[in-house]
Amino acid sequence: YVTSISPDEVDDIYRIRAALEGAAAGLAAERMSAAELAELGALLRRQDEEARLDRKGARAKGSKSDSRVVARADQFHRAVYRYARSPRLYELLELIYAQVMQFRNITLRMPGRADAASAGHHELYKALSRRDGREAERIMRQHVDSARRSLLAHLNQDGAGEASPKPSRTLSARKRS
Repeated sequence: YVTSISPDEVDDIYRIRAALEGAAAGLAAERMSAAELAELGALLRRQDEEARLDRKGARAKGSKSDSRVVARADQFHRAVYRYARSPRLYELLELIYAQVMQFRNITLRMPGRADAASAGHHELYKALSRRDGREAERIMRQHVDSARRSLLAHLNQDGAGEASPKPSRTLSARKRS
C-alpha cells in the first residue's frame, strides 16, 4: 500500500539511520576480516567502473544504470553493517532500510549526489582499512546526514530543508507487506 511521509518523518528516519549506520561502521572497522575488506574494495571498483561508463555516455539517463547505482550503494551499506557482526544492529538497520529505499532512489538520482555518495564510500573504505572505528563512524554519520539534507532540500524545493521542514508537504512511499 502507499503511505505519505512528511519531511519531519524523513528527517527522523535519516537521523536514526545515521546513528545506526555510524555505529555499524565503527564496529565493522574493528571486526571485519581482511577478506571482507577486499570484497568491499572490489565492490567499490565495480561502482567506479559503472560510474565511469555512465560519464562516458555509455548508458542513457533513466536507464538501468540508475538502478545499478542505487543497487551498488545499497550493497556497500549492507556489507558494512553485515561486517559489524551485530545481529541486533543488523535487524534494526534492515527495518530502517525498508523505510528509506524509496528515498534512496530519489537522492541517488539527484545531480551530483551519486558522485558525492561514491566519494563518501571511498573515504569510509580508507577508515575501515586503517581499522579506525571512530573515524569510520564519523564518516558514515556525515555521509548519511548529507543524503538527509539533500532529500529535505528537494522536498522543500527552496533549499531550506534542514531548517524548517514544511509539515504540509509529504512524500508517498510504497510499503512492502
